[in-house]
Amino acid sequence: MRSATRGLILAVLVPCLMAATVPAGSLTTFGETSVSGVSVQSGTAVFPGDTITTGSSSALFNLPNGRTMQIGPNSALRVTKDSIVEIVKGNSRMQAKSGPFVMLASNWRLQGTPDVKSGMLTADVVRESDGRVSLNVESGKVTANSNRGNVVMVAEVGRPVYLPSEAPSTGPSDPPAGSGSGSGGGQGSGGGSSSNHKALVVGAYVVGAAAIAVGAAAIASQPSDNSSQVAALSAQVTALNTQAANLLANLNAVAAAAGASAALTAQLNLQIQKIVAAQAALATAQATINGLVAKLAANGSLNATDQATLAAAQATVTAQAAILAAASSAAASLINQINQISVPSNFKP
Repeated sequence: MRSATRGLILAVLVPCLMAATVPAGSLTTFGETSVSGVSVQSGTAVFPGDTITTGSSSALFNLPNGRTMQIGPNSALRVTKDSIVEIVKGNSRMQAKSGPFVMLASNWRLQGTPDVKSGMLTADVVRESDGRVSLNVESGKVTANSNRGNVVMVAEVGRPVYLPSEAPSTGPSDPPAGSGSGSGGGQGSGGGSSSNHKALVVGAYVVGAAAIAVGAAAIASQPSDNSSQVAALSAQVTALNTQAANLLANLNAVAAAAGASAALTAQLNLQIQKIVAAQAALATAQATINGLVAKLAANGSLNATDQATLAAAQATVTAQAAILAAASSAAASLINQINQISVPSNFKP
């Protein structure tokens, strides 16, 4: 009996101990990187429960089955006990050569699916400090499911998605405080809610236009030093991408609310197309800048050809900033035409 009990205990414990010692993946570092608070080098194994944090440089997290996570500077990932990657902060790029790639961000479960033809999945995921998440897909698609299970959104090539920190409830909501009972009270509350949300939409566009204008001025006044110029330009591209994602999310929401007006919807869709094209151009500029950052790190300076490439990237960013500013202005004008349209009460720009 005692021998049988001992055998049963070993049969349960040994697989558990073996699972606990199997790494979730390994790291390739390009600068200051830590795992659970300990500074590490390339080749370090990462286990379930570990947190990867980068400093001013990026890192590459290599996972089984040809999957990788390119971790941006000043970003952090956590590996759950089930070996699922969770983005804690910053930006990362998920890549897979075959098969799905599941990860977590804020209150969302993200499942990447490779492109049918190329078999590749490439998508950028950014988690803001307030918990919002943006998805920009280059190949394949990413399906976002809220933890509540009541919201599903899909990001595809040319159709980025901006996720709130928490998915809105789709069930019946309690009446606002102070609203009267009966139909009269309900109508009064609904009108106020719609007006408030419209004000929020207009406010979002005003702030967005100001941010783009400030960004364009910052580019125009960059110093001649290559290092600071590249850093400032990279930061500007990141800011413009965030602004574009915000603007696109707002326009998509307003376009849905304005479905009854074909002419207004067509105008909104035109602005959406301009923003998507600007995002693609910014993504190309970002790739160029990343290459120049690597050359600066290796050589300490840029040659004449690289400086010309930097100038071209700067011109692209300046042009896209102007395009986004124009799209923001056009969107603000369109917003003034939708006062008679009821914006969904759960819309949050």
